[in-house]
Amino acid sequence: MKISHVALALKKYREGNYSAALKIYKHLGIQMGEALFLVNIRMCERRIDEQKSVMPLKKIEAEIKTKELKQENIKNKQVSFIETEIFDALYKNGVSVIIPSCKGAGTIKKCLDSLALQTLTKKDFEVIVILNGEHDGTENILSKFKNENPEINLLITRNELVGAGAARNHGLSLATRKFVTFIDDDDFVSKGFLQGLLAHSIHSDIVISNIKDFNDFGFFESSINQQIDKAVIDGQVKYESITSAITLNACKLVPTGIAKSIQYSNQLKSGEDVVYFTKLVSLFKPCFSIVNKENDAIYYRRVKDNSVSRQPKSFEFNVKQRLEVVVELEKIVSNDEMKAFIIGKVNSQLGFVNRYLLENPGEWVKFKDFAERLDISPRAFQYVNEKQSNTLVISYCFPPYIDTAGIVCAKRIIQNNKPVDVISNTMKGVRERDDSLWDLVKPYVGNFQEIQAFPSFANWKAIEDFCKKAVTAAERNIEKYTDVYSRSMWPGSHFAAALLKIKYPKLRWVAEFSDPLRIDVQGQERLIDMDSAWLAVNGFTNAIEKSVFKIDGKARLFYWCEMLPYVFSDQIIFTNESQKAYMLNMLSDHGLKSRVEERALVLSHPTLPEKFYRLSNFNYPLEKSKFNIGYFGSFYVNRGIGDLMKSLAIVSDEIKEIIRVHIFTPSPESVNVDHKFNNNLLVNEIVPYLDFLAVSKSFDVLVVNDTETKNIKWINPYLPSKLSDYIGSGTPVWALCEEGSELDRLKIAPPFFVKSRIGDIHESARLMMKMTELKIEKIS
Repeated sequence: MKISHVALALKKYREGNYSAALKIYKHLGIQMGEALFLVNIRMCERRIDEQKSVMPLKKIEAEIKTKELKQENIKNKQVSFIETEIFDALYKNGVSVIIPSCKGAGTIKKCLDSLALQTLTKKDFEVIVILNGEHDGTENILSKFKNENPEINLLITRNELVGAGAARNHGLSLATRKFVTFIDDDDFVSKGFLQGLLAHSIHSDIVISNIKDFNDFGFFESSINQQIDKAVIDGQVKYESITSAITLNACKLVPTGIAKSIQYSNQLKSGEDVVYFTKLVSLFKPCFSIVNKENDAIYYRRVKDNSVSRQPKSFEFNVKQRLEVVVELEKIVSNDEMKAFIIGKVNSQLGFVNRYLLENPGEWVKFKDFAERLDISPRAFQYVNEKQSNTLVISYCFPPYIDTAGIVCAKRIIQNNKPVDVISNTMKGVRERDDSLWDLVKPYVGNFQEIQAFPSFANWKAIEDFCKKAVTAAERNIEKYTDVYSRSMWPGSHFAAALLKIKYPKLRWVAEFSDPLRIDVQGQERLIDMDSAWLAVNGFTNAIEKSVFKIDGKARLFYWCEMLPYVFSDQIIFTNESQKAYMLNMLSDHGLKSRVEERALVLSHPTLPEKFYRLSNFNYPLEKSKFNIGYFGSFYVNRGIGDLMKSLAIVSDEIKEIIRVHIFTPSPESVNVDHKFNNNLLVNEIVPYLDFLAVSKSFDVLVVNDTETKNIKWINPYLPSKLSDYIGSGTPVWALCEEGSELDRLKIAPPFFVKSRIGDIHESARLMMKMTELKIEKIS
């Protein structure tokens, strides 16, 4: 809704064109909720019917009571402030002073005395005190004050709901004046406070007074007042110039119609004022004005040891309560104009979190777990994590792009369970996106930079461009990094990390290999050239010459993608022992081989915790009366499901009738199905990763197969990464193994893990029949 619509309606009303005004207000009511414009509509209707003065206040109140102006009436709507004099017909002139009180016996008398001294005529304000909490004698003090000051309209009420937010909501519901102001029971105000605020009041404005802090030792300057003074000097009262004052309960005068349209949260233990006023400002976008100092309008705020600004640091206050406020702030719907204001408020709360974690880094995991339960936004996680991270991850391919290497890197980050910054490259045009993949790493990633270099596995110019841009990106925060981690299947990761290591040798570089890079799966060396000058210019050639290692000087891209980590990294991760043995066997320099062995660590592909298998609600239909076999992945010359189908061909017809093989692959059209298996084989497009995790729990068995390397490699260096996902599902796994491979040597007790050798069709058929018979017994 644009302010011009409201202004036009008001203009028509003032001109006496009540029919036109009514039409506009009804249209706005349909858009924004009738309750918001009920008074305007009723006033126009009355003018049309009777052509006389406005409806009596009591009748309007009776009508609007049935449709109270609550936040739910305008939930998720974005409106401008309703500049209308008609709205004022609900309320009497003057100010409603709302004072929530809990255990206020020791301080509330001074607060009340300051109101008794107001220069504003007593008939022009009312005082509403809401008692909540245990009885401590405050009620007696209030009764005595009321008897001694009969000229002050004092309403004493009790609210059974404990909490300042609930008390303020109750007070607002009882307010009858055109404006409201909030005063805490341990604060007080200057004599000219109410008169000064009211003198500056305009129905479209919120008025802010000056504020001074005090404690038991005297008065002192408030940082909030410094904001207010600066805004006055600048001559412009912008939201960003008085941001702290805006979301403070104290020192302001608010139009009652606006104030009643928002509810304080009663669930928050602190920060409910920040949420309340952020909602109010985002919804109505009011103007702010500041009382001139000569008006003597001052709010005196008591600063206690347990106040927000001086609260002793604790996980409860600085992390849990601040994150709970963040969640409420992130729910506020706004247009682009107000987003910056809301983000500023979110960042202010997260600042408490960051300061606490910087002093207590050991509690980051506790923060992460709590923030995950609250489901704070990725932006909020990043704001905290980029202040806490000291590790840079360079992963050329990374979520949200769909790629096994990127997903395994994400899983490694989850396994390490600490905050990291990430540099990756765009994979646009090379890999599809799956934005849900970001849910995997959302709690861990701080600063995330996606380099815009041409994506390539083997183009040196593209990789060199990525390296240059990645180092520039890393250097923006280089002073905070102690570690850099790179993972390759994609060579760009290791080359960029090597550049950082040689420029900043104090960095601890951990390099992980997903597979051998120099030699491909067919046993052929990847003979892709790179620019040897790059090695010399960046200091690698000179550093190697000074070392004792003898290395082939040929400028081969994949050769150097292995050599640079071998020579310069501080730790080298292999995913299985056979891979390590295979790669080290290619090293002719014994000194270099010893260096690698000293720094080598074998870590299998990570298995995600069970909660990740519940992130997706994906449902794949399975016949419970069938034995359902699941296969997920691509097909290669030396890795497929030939054995599976050959086994199916020789089982009995009775067993075959029960078996269903469900294949999920990126290229379903490439799967040639023999017509005799039409009833057994169901071929599907590959599903998103989180959907795969969810549905993997539904099958009777999941099939994983080795890459065949017999007569190609002296040892099988591969262990399918899919296995780690299968294991986490809790579903039994059937492994089709090459003899002596890592998969073959894997020791997991049946029935959760069974295996047969590739080529042994009869053994595979026997297993297939046995598992199917067990399923038949189970369902019979």
